[in-house]
Order: sequence, then C-alpha cells, then structure tokens
Amino acid sequence: MCSGQSFPREEWTYTYDNGGDERPVRMVQLAGGELLLGGNSWFEEGDESCSNIWLVKADTLGQLIWERELGVAGCDELRGLAPTPDGGVVFAGVSNTLTHPDEASSPAYRADLLIGKVDARGTLRWIRHYGGIYTDQAYGIAAGRYDDLVVVGSTHSPHPGDGGSGDIWILRTDESGNVYHQQHIGGAQPDWASAVVTGANGDAILSGVSWSPAPDVVPDAYGNALIARTTRAGHLLWQRVYALPGGSMFSDICEGPDGRLVVAGAVRTSGDMDACWLRLTADGRKIQQSVSGIPGADAFTCVRSAAEDGYLLGGYTTTGAARHPCLLRLDSRGNTLWTGSFLGGGARTCHDVLYYRPGVWFLLADVPHMADPRRRGDFALIRLHELPADSIQAGIFVHTEANRISRETPTRFKAQYKYGERFSWDFGDGTTSAEEQPLKTYTFPGVYQVSLTVYASESCYQTVTLSRNLQVW
Repeated sequence: MCSGQSFPREEWTYTYDNGGDERPVRMVQLAGGELLLGGNSWFEEGDESCSNIWLVKADTLGQLIWERELGVAGCDELRGLAPTPDGGVVFAGVSNTLTHPDEASSPAYRADLLIGKVDARGTLRWIRHYGGIYTDQAYGIAAGRYDDLVVVGSTHSPHPGDGGSGDIWILRTDESGNVYHQQHIGGAQPDWASAVVTGANGDAILSGVSWSPAPDVVPDAYGNALIARTTRAGHLLWQRVYALPGGSMFSDICEGPDGRLVVAGAVRTSGDMDACWLRLTADGRKIQQSVSGIPGADAFTCVRSAAEDGYLLGGYTTTGAARHPCLLRLDSRGNTLWTGSFLGGGARTCHDVLYYRPGVWFLLADVPHMADPRRRGDFALIRLHELPADSIQAGIFVHTEANRISRETPTRFKAQYKYGERFSWDFGDGTTSAEEQPLKTYTFPGVYQVSLTVYASESCYQTVTLSRNLQVW
C-alpha cells in the first residue's frame, strides 16, 4: 500500500561567498543546462550600505564555473533574471550609478530602472538604464517570443497620464535592451509589479500589488494583490485586483501547460502575514484560493511550473525568532501533494525554486555566514529529491525456524527500509509498536499476521506484511 509523494530530501547544499553580505534573488537554467544564481553583494559605503550585482554560474552538481561582480560607483541592485538562447542571461533591477550627471545632481533624484546582459562566459555585453528624476525600478524580466524582452517594475517619475503617485511600468525592448514600447498601469494610489512571465502566445502576464480603488474592491491599507495581461503591442487585455481579507500582495506568477496561472504571495490575517496562493484561468478568473496551511508560513516568494507534473511554491516560515524555508507542492489540478519546512541546515528563506527533471528540484536560499557574524549571509544552492512511496523499499526481518516461534519468548523484529522516519508495527494480536526494532513477546499460541508501515513523511508511506503468517506455539 503506497500513498503520495514525500517532502523532498536534501541531496546536497553548496554555498557561495563573495566576501561581503550576499543576498540571493533569482535562479535560472541556462541554454547549456548550467544554473545561474543572481543576487546582490552588499558593502558599507560611509554611513550607508550599497550593493553590487553578483552572478554565480554553477553546474547541476553545484560546482562553481565562474562568478562575476557587476558594479561601478554607487549602488546597483538585481531584482530579476531571464536566460537567453545563446547561453547568457539578462537581468533587471535598480541603479543610481549609470545616470546622466544633470539628473543625478537633482535633489529629487533617487534611482533608475536597470537592464543588462551577461554572456555565457560572464562578460558584460551591455547595460541600459531608464527613468526620470524620482525612483524608477524593475522587479521582473522575461524573454519574449520574438527575440525581445519584457521588463516590469514601478515608476514614481512624472509621465503622461500620471495620477500623482507610483504606477506599474512595462517596458518592451529588443534583444539589446533598446525600448520599442512602454506603458503605465495604475490609478490615483501607488501600484507596482513584482514579477512577469511570457505566456505561450507571447502575452506579458504580471503580478503585483495595488493601493488604487478598483470596481467592487475596497482599497486596503496594506494593498490588494493585482494581476494584468498585455499583448506584445501593449494592449491591456485585462487587469484584476483580488481583495483578500486584511490586504495581500503577489510576489511571483507562472503559467502552466494548460494556460492557467498560479500566483504566490502573502495575505494579512489577524495582524500577521500568512503565505497564500491562487490558481486562475488564463483571463484571471479565480479557480482556487488558499492560505498555505504550513504552520508559521509568512509568505511565498516564488512559484514554478513542472510541466504536467504540477507546481512548487517556496517561501519562508517563522518559528520564534528563527526563519526557515518552506515549500508547498501542488499537482496540476491544485491538490496538495506535500508541504513542510526545512528546520535545519541554517537556510532562512527560499528565494527561488527550479524544476530540473521529474523528482528533482533546485532551491536558492540564503544562509548565515558562520565565520563572521557581522556579515548577513551567503548564497546557498540546495538540490532536492522527491521520494515516490515505492522508493521506501520496506521489509520485515525476523529470525525464526520454519516461521514458528515460542510464546513467552522475546523475539526481535527489525524494520528494513531505504528511506524512513517513523514506524508502525501491528503484531496481529492487538498489540502495536512504534520502535524501529521492537522486542515482541506473544502471550497466547495462534497464527498471527504481522505488518509494518514505514513513513518517509505523513503523506508518503509503504505497508508490508510477512510473506507467511507467524505461528506461535
């Protein structure tokens, strides 16, 4: 008897250090099969801290291929990554480095939206910045279907139709970062995009948060989750705001092979943040809505599709003062396969997940820097392996003569297994045991069926019985 799949086991963890305070953001698989981890390396500059973009390329065994730190003078921060067909990667974020001197000298100036590309060898091929005198920043980037890029973020600089507050900013560029179309979405209050994916038909589908009034939605002090869909030509197909109790926001979005969408984020309930996710039709109509059900889960930060194999959502939980990564596995219909959190290993937040092949995932997390407590942490790449129930390989060993034992004589039963964390014995006479190798004494003669259930997790177990009933004399 088998059931479900197990919360994955950690095959290995590799950490990467740039000598500062490293904070991971996103992870992609490149055209050559390698992994590219992107984030920021923070350092002290006077009384303030600034960051440079830091990229790490590793193989699927975790071995470092190269690492690059991108920065000039000032602060550059990566927010999003996307692979390119030539084995490189494009990135997007925010910068106060690459700006015109006249703009940078303005008292109102904050930062500009940043886009750049690194090739397969880690060489910076180009870098662009866009924005006005106020803060403009990118939060997501995706490769289009026509050798183009789509970038989403927020702008606070004046622009046509500006209602006086921050708006969602969508840029479409060619493969060299030159803008050929841009548009703004927003109302009288702040709105911003957190992530974007390119749909199978080339549409841009973005997630985010809105404080602006919307039809049938009461504005919340903490904002309401938002999703919008635009065509390649910039036509806004639809925009939906989802009013969840206490306020909410979406951090990430993905499209499944059936065209349906899964979004991940957080909702505020009773003053606390709880991880939540929604499953939607291609036009944004709600199919399922769920608060995670993971104890202490504060937010989902990422969601990825595994083709016909469902979805994996990652985030973090809080236990006391400690933070740990959490994961939620869904099948293609939104049913929960397994859920849980990593309470060991030092990892604190799951920043991204990546589907490699059936049963194998990679997780990008941050871990504390053990040698220097003043440095917040390093990148951590974790390879995870889901366990199907039949991989437990459960069995029972008991030493007998012709399958017969004497009553009132203690007999040792042993659980055999490849994977297992909990055991449940049934000795056939009304007695049970939770030990791995229980010592059993039968009181009355008879014929008894002995069974054992080995649990790899609560949702993944295997039950076996002795091939022949036990004869007690």
